[in-house]
Amino acid sequence: MINYNDYLRDIGISDGVIKDRVDEIISYFGSLYDNTKLKSIFISEYITEDGNRNYTSLWLIYENIICEAKNFINETDFDSIYYKTNHIFYWNLKSKEKIKDEFKDSDRLSLMVQFDDGMTGTFKASKNNCKYLLQILREHFIEKQ
Repeated sequence: MINYNDYLRDIGISDGVIKDRVDEIISYFGSLYDNTKLKSIFISEYITEDGNRNYTSLWLIYENIICEAKNFINETDFDSIYYKTNHIFYWNLKSKEKIKDEFKDSDRLSLMVQFDDGMTGTFKASKNNCKYLLQILREHFIEKQ
């Protein structure tokens, strides 16, 4: 299984209730799917008007399965979809700024993906989480030739 603790720390989750909830959800999905095939995690989030991060969905990407835990801090609302690695039907990346490798606190990205069966997923990122969203796009959603 991947070590996701550095990622969580980098986006402001180091310990406490949110970290415990992430661990619990990863453990649950790991009991359904082989934890050793967990490739990536991503937490969709946005900045509120008062400047705080609001964490919304936890995404787990396995070899051929993507899982989403919606409103993961407060609810148990899980789903998953089978997909071909590095291949989706359509993706749309939005930003008000130029896409780059270094991100400022004011940067925001949104990625919508559509799978072959018509299902969609939306990933949102702010600040330094933008670089992880681009990494998810490059590693898991763009088909490699």
